[in-house]
Amino acid sequence: MQINKMTFTLLLSGIMLSSCASQTKHLANAEGQDFSDWPFLSQMAAREMIKKYGDPVESTPSMLLWNQVPPYKRIIVYREQVPHNFPIPHEDVIEHVINYKIPLEKVAQITRFNGSIKFNRTKGEISVCSENEAMNLLALNMAYDIITNKKDYTDARSAYGKIEIDYLNGDRNLLTQSLQFFTRKNAADIDKSTKYNWPQAQESQPEIPMSKAQAARLLQQAEKEEFSE
Repeated sequence: MQINKMTFTLLLSGIMLSSCASQTKHLANAEGQDFSDWPFLSQMAAREMIKKYGDPVESTPSMLLWNQVPPYKRIIVYREQVPHNFPIPHEDVIEHVINYKIPLEKVAQITRFNGSIKFNRTKGEISVCSENEAMNLLALNMAYDIITNKKDYTDARSAYGKIEIDYLNGDRNLLTQSLQFFTRKNAADIDKSTKYNWPQAQESQPEIPMSKAQAARLLQQAEKEEFSE
């Protein structure tokens, strides 16, 4: 009986220590994350994302990163604050990235709408940076309206400004709460080879891993395509 009681005590102690270690680890990754030297707005954004999406998958002194948090491909909170005066003065500290293919003819319109929207055509990504998630959602929804010809950039700027003021006054418009469109899995555009001088370029990069037979076939194919154009 004494042995059983001792065994139970040791097991209980082990469980408590394990629980404490787990809790300490969780706190170190999330609530205990040291944001003390971050600007206030960056701290606010970091704590909001941790509360909503859990611990970041990566943490550095300058940023926190979440991957594959639907509907987002990535969320990044930055220590650095970037001043931005549209539609009212604020600091850009949080970025939300989604998979979406932007028609090339719409890029200029979207850029004129909001300079904090970025594109990566090769990856098929569009991202936006602002002071919080609500304004990023609003910007992405406005960009979608431009893509689908519901608005031009001037209409989008006016609507964005009005909705942000309403948001600050407590009106939670649906456009600030969720994406009003579906993201796209196959949005990447890997582009096309120019083909010209491809054989010479390939020969100058011997570190590219391929067999001699593969290299010969590719060079032959490129030469045929180049001379046929």
